[in-house]
Amino acid sequence: DSALVAFLTAEAIGAERLLCVSMPYRTSSSASRTDAADVVERLGCAFETIDISPMVDGYFGGGEAGGEDRTDASPLRRGNFMARMRMAVLYDRSVTWGGLVVGTGNKTESLIGYTTLFGDSACAFNPIGALYKSQVRQLAAAQRRADLTGQRLHRRGCDRVFHVLRGSLTSRRNHEGNLATPGGATRSPVSTTS
Repeated sequence: DSALVAFLTAEAIGAERLLCVSMPYRTSSSASRTDAADVVERLGCAFETIDISPMVDGYFGGGEAGGEDRTDASPLRRGNFMARMRMAVLYDRSVTWGGLVVGTGNKTESLIGYTTLFGDSACAFNPIGALYKSQVRQLAAAQRRADLTGQRLHRRGCDRVFHVLRGSLTSRRNHEGNLATPGGATRSPVSTTS
């Protein structure tokens, strides 16, 4: 989802105005980091990696950062905390970048509760938020085909949404927020990659 949102956002406002942020935890897969780097290379946008391990381990303990011993925390609890730390990073970077945080969650995730309040569900706008996961997959497949052929992806609904965004994102200096991608494994533009 993050890769798709990064491509859509770059097409709407220009890659030079997009910041993608990878926020891995120490147990994050190297494949997700490689995938994020590949997307950023293809887009030609700004990219940062911010390791959230010290933040998470500082709270839960059990890592090099110390912290109170909360090592018995469930994976659900840890995952929700990681999503909130990622969003805290993105909103902080949005101020220094002068942009807006772009969401990467979809309607299916919201309807079944597969989202974290004040985590991956927090964003200034969400280009795929009204799409079901099946529609996100279809749009991603169309984007991949367009990317492979060097064509731009044009869909009537997306053009309307991004037309409004273009008008409100004309100057980075006038906004606090962040353009990048986050999310779960790769969940939010300000882009998150775990």
